Amino acid sequence: MKFLRPRTLAWNPASGHFGIPALLVAIFVALATWPATSAVFDFTPLNGNVSAVYVGGSSGNVQISISGANGISVPSGNTQNITVNNGMVAWSDSTKIYYYVLDAALNQWKGESANGTSFDVSAVDGVVAWSTGGANGSASCRVYDPLRRSWRSSGANGAIQNSQILNRHGVVAWNTSSAVHYQTYEPIRGTWQTGSATFPVNKAPSDLTTGDGVVAWSISTGSTTSTVNYRVYDPQTGTWVAGSNNNSATTSLTITDALISWSTSSGNLFRGYNGTTRQWQSGSPVPVAYFAVSTNAGNQPLIVQFIDMSLGATAWNWNFGDGTFNTSTRRSPTYRYTTFGRFTASLSVNGNGSSTNQTILTDITLPTGTIAINNGSTFVTNRNVALTLSATDNSGVTAMRFNNDGGDWTEWETFATAKAWTLNTNNGTRTVSVQYRDVALNTSATISASVQLDSSPLPIVSLVGTNLAESAGSISVIVALDRTYTRPVVVSYATSNGTATATQDYTSASGRLTFPVNTRTLTIPLNILQDSTLEPSETFLIHFTAVSNVVVGTPGVVTILDDEIASVSFAQAEYTTLESNGTATVAVSLNGPSSRTIRVSYLATNGTATADLDFTPVTGDLVFAPGTTVQNIVVPLLNDSLDEFPETVSLQLFAATNAVLLSPTTAILTILDDDKPVIFFSQPTYSISESNGSSVAKVSVRLSKPYTEEVNVECAVTGITASPGDDYDQPAVNIGLRYLAGQTNKDISLTIRPDSILEPQETIELTLTEFSGGSPGPVTTATVVIYDNDGAPVMSEVTVGAGGQFQATFIGAAGQVFAVESSTNLVNWTQLSRLTNTTGTLNFSLPIPPGNPGQFFRTRLIP
Repeated sequence: MKFLRPRTLAWNPASGHFGIPALLVAIFVALATWPATSAVFDFTPLNGNVSAVYVGGSSGNVQISISGANGISVPSGNTQNITVNNGMVAWSDSTKIYYYVLDAALNQWKGESANGTSFDVSAVDGVVAWSTGGANGSASCRVYDPLRRSWRSSGANGAIQNSQILNRHGVVAWNTSSAVHYQTYEPIRGTWQTGSATFPVNKAPSDLTTGDGVVAWSISTGSTTSTVNYRVYDPQTGTWVAGSNNNSATTSLTITDALISWSTSSGNLFRGYNGTTRQWQSGSPVPVAYFAVSTNAGNQPLIVQFIDMSLGATAWNWNFGDGTFNTSTRRSPTYRYTTFGRFTASLSVNGNGSSTNQTILTDITLPTGTIAINNGSTFVTNRNVALTLSATDNSGVTAMRFNNDGGDWTEWETFATAKAWTLNTNNGTRTVSVQYRDVALNTSATISASVQLDSSPLPIVSLVGTNLAESAGSISVIVALDRTYTRPVVVSYATSNGTATATQDYTSASGRLTFPVNTRTLTIPLNILQDSTLEPSETFLIHFTAVSNVVVGTPGVVTILDDEIASVSFAQAEYTTLESNGTATVAVSLNGPSSRTIRVSYLATNGTATADLDFTPVTGDLVFAPGTTVQNIVVPLLNDSLDEFPETVSLQLFAATNAVLLSPTTAILTILDDDKPVIFFSQPTYSISESNGSSVAKVSVRLSKPYTEEVNVECAVTGITASPGDDYDQPAVNIGLRYLAGQTNKDISLTIRPDSILEPQETIELTLTEFSGGSPGPVTTATVVIYDNDGAPVMSEVTVGAGGQFQATFIGAAGQVFAVESSTNLVNWTQLSRLTNTTGTLNFSLPIPPGNPGQFFRTRLIP
């Protein structure tokens, strides 16, 4: 059996049935294995008979009722052709045709009227059909679809031959002068399924007939021959299936139980439709059960109209599935379901010839309910929990099923209000979900409850080992859990005497600590009392009492260190070592000998030096045996060949035992770089102008860093275009430069001699050589440029800046008055500015107008 599921139904593969929202009326049609024939509607009321009576003269009313009840009055003209068939009422007056049925599910009359004249009205098997005569005649069809609760219309224009329209078993047929027309209403698709077949002029059939969903007619093709045509509507394909047979002249064309028979000169012939092959065949059709329903889902009381669409059936046996005697032999019965459930309605035709069924759901209200874990607890430490369950439904809750954290569902089991359950293994938020099912197999929405699971052991609380100086006063000590926990932890604490005495050595304390979720440490405030008595270290205890979610460890011990107890510190705050020493030794000392073994932890880590590049970080403990006052921390050094500034290692002392930490508890170890410095000129070029008297050019030679040893270098002076003795004083030998420890800069002075000769600029070259204690740097050659002061100033550092700005520096004798001139052809010169070189060096700038061609610039003395 196939099921046509409308979109308003939701298939639930887990429960194996359709979940139907409340108040939803859905259409559900069961298709038999074999094709069916046309739909036959029966609107006969459940109780009583339909009667219709015309009251009045030419203008009156048709009064319709069911055994005198549920009456309505329809205004109508004078009519005498009222037809009542299977609960349908139809009639006509001179201008209209009227048709009414009672929708049993709504308990309402549903009717319409249509305009027209000259009616041939029939109301059979739920279908109203009529024709209008004349050359412009037409055929009209109406059927009330209880699935869609509306009248569905069809028809066609054209003069109807033989003055009649055939209406039988859900099929309407007629012929015009050129064609046979046939129609049937298909409740599955909700449309009229129309068909037609043309024939030659003057060959109209005289024996058009219908029956059991089959249409047949014969057409004369000669004086002694004819063709028999037949049609059946196959809803599986949604088409009319045609067949024909050519034979001798035909007589006695009839349809009985969907079997077509006719007589010829050679004998009787038979045709039936084979639903398996979807072809016409010789012989009888196979009876096939098939039906549709007005609705298959709703809350009881639920009225269902069953619409027979069986093929070749002569007898119908219905079982509505809700009780032994709830049966019918009507062709298309209407039935009222009065109990909640999921029922299988079945139809068998012609005894056990063929049967089909479908499910009718009389409860579409989903169960609702709740679930609680351990009576609503939000936290559990055991996977085994108790579920508290409640559910309600209009038809009664019968079953339930569960899952963990959205996993697979369990099998359905009988509903109960309590259940033992095991959560999934992992700690964290665990969710248990339940679904409830009622007698109609409706399944509730998924209902869930969550709980925080932590099945790991409870944390252990203890005091962090604590030594306190007698002079500490008010101080806090640390209480710790051995691990964090997913629930708040509560513990009480109280102090008690050890060798220390309350009110003399400390103040008693008690209280309660609450550790928030995922918190490991809290503090307890204590007050240590100081005295002047020389005494050994004393102790008192802190006892813990579990309140919730905790295991108590051993009592914590607080040690009070006497004031006279030894103190430990670095011997000094700063230490210095050379990078190449391999190791550096840092002394840690006590303030005096002690009779106890003293232990202190240390750490050497980054300052400005980088661990594993400049040194190896170390940490550990120093142990002072009785009588020992000094221990050393050894820091491994990592040598490199980089020239770098001094770098530092940070040293720290902490966690002293049998001693107190005394400042300095931190120290700095400075690593001095012992790589040689580099020697270089501070710049590659130096400029100086002749003056009226002698001038001195100073050239700077630098070291890259201060150095602990003496550094020496020599400088050779060579005239390039300048002449020794004429333009400058030439040293007899190389100039020696000596850098004492810590010095980084030396100057070389060259005396420049003036003259009165107009000449171009001249240069002297200085070269560093003979390096001792250092190595050559980036600039070992420098040039001194001598600018002549006998002519106009020399232009230096000439540039054209952004936006065409001409910039230059003029170097010449102090006090000169000169002009700045420009030319585009080196012949004609234009004065741009008149300037006075007050100091010997003058900076000058001048905008160049846009669009000017290339220009030349010069200076000229002005007398």
